Amino acid sequence: MMKCKLSLIVVVLFTILISGCSKENPQAVIIVRDTEDRLVKNAKVEIYSKPGNSILEDSDFTDEHGKSYHEFTFEGTFIVEVDVENYFNFERLVGVGEITMTIDEVFETTIYLAPPQDDPVEE
Repeated sequence: MMKCKLSLIVVVLFTILISGCSKENPQAVIIVRDTEDRLVKNAKVEIYSKPGNSILEDSDFTDEHGKSYHEFTFEGTFIVEVDVENYFNFERLVGVGEITMTIDEVFETTIYLAPPQDDPVEE
């Protein structure tokens, strides 16, 4: 009987220790605004590994509040590229930023969009 109680106590303590050590995956909230500080919905948000920007880690579109939500399985620094087409009098707006993700944290950043250097403003 004593062995059974001791085993139960050990199992309970072990369970408490493990559950207390669980870590949340890194998360990011990307907020997208235009040149007039308005929230931009339906903008394409792509997140690439750094260095090299060659591996697409996640992609999504902003919601009606100009936000996109992302979750990662590992920490790191990433490049954020945002693109929206046919936005008011612009053919296209783009923006770039950088985020650093860490375990148990939600990183929030705002990306401001502007016309690309090669796209003229429509009159």
